[in-house]
Amino acid sequence: QKHYFDKYIAQAVVRAEQEIKRSSRRYQDIVVTGNRQVGGIDYLIKKVPPLRSNLIIYIEADEVTLFDRHISRPDRDTPGLTLQKFRDEILAYDQRMGIEHIKTLADIVICNNGDINSCLKTVFSFLESKGYVVPNTNAEGAFRGKEVE
Repeated sequence: QKHYFDKYIAQAVVRAEQEIKRSSRRYQDIVVTGNRQVGGIDYLIKKVPPLRSNLIIYIEADEVTLFDRHISRPDRDTPGLTLQKFRDEILAYDQRMGIEHIKTLADIVICNNGDINSCLKTVFSFLESKGYVVPNTNAEGAFRGKEVE
């Protein structure tokens, strides 16, 4: 399924690549997050020449953890949202969009039932194993090794 915003994401990635190439800093990688559809991922892979091999990282959590995180986000309208309604509406929407198919294409599947720093440590380790240089910070910008309270 193609969406109008796929080309805008691709254009933004191309602009970022050009800016990196013009900069005097070291060559950097570009990470696109949050794409929940195979069509969007395929579009980026086809339309944006990779700086290096493309990787798909699939991060999942159990339904209760996802629900708890969803209702704790200040930008979500959650009054009256039950776990069942969350499953029926929000998780079902992701299923219809094909998110499980992305999981089958992933280079790694990471379970994120814990804290963000543990998840980032796993992501960073995976990227480093593939030759990527990753930031030496955690989710809050603190240097790796110092956990966020």
